[in-house]
Amino acid sequence: KELMARAPRKQLDTLVDLILEWAGGSELLLRRAAAQVLGLLVEQQGSGAERYMGRVLSALTHSVTVSLSATETGGEWESIYHLLTAAEKLHAALAQLPHTPDYLSDVALLLCSRVLHHRHT
Repeated sequence: KELMARAPRKQLDTLVDLILEWAGGSELLLRRAAAQVLGLLVEQQGSGAERYMGRVLSALTHSVTVSLSATETGGEWESIYHLLTAAEKLHAALAQLPHTPDYLSDVALLLCSRVLHHRHT
């Protein structure tokens, strides 16, 4: 978190782009790392994460969808856990998040019955 706090805005934007690329990829370990780092980023940025919130929420939603597809073949419960934790931190940091466009559809995917009824929840 300290490194993120010291990073200039341009470097932080580049880091966010890289993390979001990881979150959307097919590699399990990169998606899991992306979810963890997104949670740290939102926690560190606090209300400053507002400029990333739409992209972060979309990336979390996409990653949950990919992880749920993969659970049929072996499970990615750790990734899903970190994705939900990052989403929780995003909600805690940004009170205006529920008022953004596409919020309901994104949250519906994050909290779909397949996640809530997963054997590790």
